[in-house]
Amino acid sequence: MAGVLCTAREEGRRGVRKLFASLVDWRLAARWYALCLGGPLAVALAAVGLHRLAVGDDATFHLEMSTVLLSAPFLVVGLFIGPLQEELGWRGYVLPRLVDRWGGVPAALVLGVPWACWHLPLYAMDPGGQERAPLVAFLISVVALSVLYAWFWTATGGSLVVALLLHSATNAAGVVLLRDARSDFGPSVIATVLTVSLAAGAAHHLRHGWRDLATRRRTDH
Repeated sequence: MAGVLCTAREEGRRGVRKLFASLVDWRLAARWYALCLGGPLAVALAAVGLHRLAVGDDATFHLEMSTVLLSAPFLVVGLFIGPLQEELGWRGYVLPRLVDRWGGVPAALVLGVPWACWHLPLYAMDPGGQERAPLVAFLISVVALSVLYAWFWTATGGSLVVALLLHSATNAAGVVLLRDARSDFGPSVIATVLTVSLAAGAAHHLRHGWRDLATRRRTDH
């Protein structure tokens, strides 16, 4: 709501129409759908597998199918609850303005801090599930995800569709990750390391990719 209202105040009806148009423009190359939907699950499965290798679990890459299937409803529901509302603000309103002011990587890092803090109440929920992930690792991973999301957003011309899909898929992958972390923080810590590594690679491309998008946005205005 805040993102829509602020957009309306600054850019009028035209800006609001553009904001929602980006949310429903699903004309993306197939690779972006594959990366958005499969990437977070791949990271979660890799973290679980590496953790089980480290602790000597014979069933290293074996996950109960019910656990994986359980993530599917979260992916579908996540398109409408949580990510849909959040992304209109985070990547719809805030990120473009931070990018115009500071550039791609600084903007993503600055945005990652309030985005991480936004989720802190999840640790107070009973039952919440988020408490299965160590707090510091969670905060770091969210800031790293902010960099990854910014790269996807920039590479697709400012598409909110990729932000929505990534956010929903990340929540769905968390089901797999947190169910395996019921008695051990290991999978969450490994997932954080993997996410930070991917974010470092994305930051390299983000340094050079945001300028064209920022120029295009200023021209549109």
